[in-house]
Order: sequence, then structure tokens, then C-alpha cells
Amino acid sequence: MTKIRLGCLGERTNSVAAALKLRGEYELIRFEDMACVFNALKEGRVERIIVPVENSISGRIEYANWVENEELKKADEVEIPIIYCIGAKGIGYKIGFVLSHEQALKQCSKYLDRNFNDAARYAMQSTEEAARFIAQVPGNGAAIASPDTCKYFKLNVLAEDIVRRNRSKFWVCEK
Repeated sequence: MTKIRLGCLGERTNSVAAALKLRGEYELIRFEDMACVFNALKEGRVERIIVPVENSISGRIEYANWVENEELKKADEVEIPIIYCIGAKGIGYKIGFVLSHEQALKQCSKYLDRNFNDAARYAMQSTEEAARFIAQVPGNGAAIASPDTCKYFKLNVLAEDIVRRNRSKFWVCEK
């Protein structure tokens, strides 16, 4: 049986976690940002893509609009728990900035307001990209990502499961 090529965001992202929960035979084709995921479908490099469309905390996700604008068909749906932690290279110093995907920053905004109110917040293409950046660049930054992603990049987890009862719905879409 031939596997369906499924475009998704990143290596260690919630999109990959959602894709691994799907029924069926998929070959995951990973891209660095969501624009590349959508372009891969448009150009025929993948047959389907997995797209986050709704979150229990932040509501409708902008990529749902992309699905509608491209007039894509929903082939499947999966919902997963979203578990974020905050990781940094060191411990015991004041965090000056926090990086993550725009959606993660929105979902964690109350936590950040309570615990890192003075820290600047910057959006990256994915939670994985944020963790990689923090691991590679000197400074007093932190990343919001999954615990596995923070551990992969050898970040110290400053706090785990920083947003409770967080879930996201993903659609598998095709042309």
C-alpha cells in the first residue's frame, strides 16, 4: 500500500504530534513554516496537509482562513492535548525575552503576564524554531515549546504544563 504524503510543520511540533495520531498510512513531509506546507499542497509535492484550525484557549486559528481561502477539502480531523513548558539555557537569571510560535504565545499569555511580564515576546515560525534559537544563541531568552522539544535542544525546563486543559483541533486537508 502506498503511503499518502502528508505535509506538516516542523520536526518536533504539535502538528507532527497530531499527524502521528491519525489513522491511515502517511509519510510525513516536514516544512519550516506553514506557508511552505500550503505551497507544497498547491504544487503537488504532497497529497494532504495537516493544519491547526482551532484551540480551546485562543479559539479559531488563522490557518483555518487559509484552508477556506484555498478552498481545500477536509479529509480528516484530530484533536490533541497541547502541553507547553518554558525552557532556557540557564536557570536563576532574569528572562529578558520569550520566543515561540504566535499561537503558543497567545495560548500562554496569562502565564507570561503572571511570571514574565517584563520579558519581550517574539513570534517565530514554530515552537521548534524558538527552542533551537534559544539553544544556539547567547542571551537571557526562553522558549515556549513542548517538553520533548525543550529536552531535545537541551534547554532547562523552568516550568512544565504552563497552560492547563489546552487542546487543539487539526484538519487534514486536500485539494
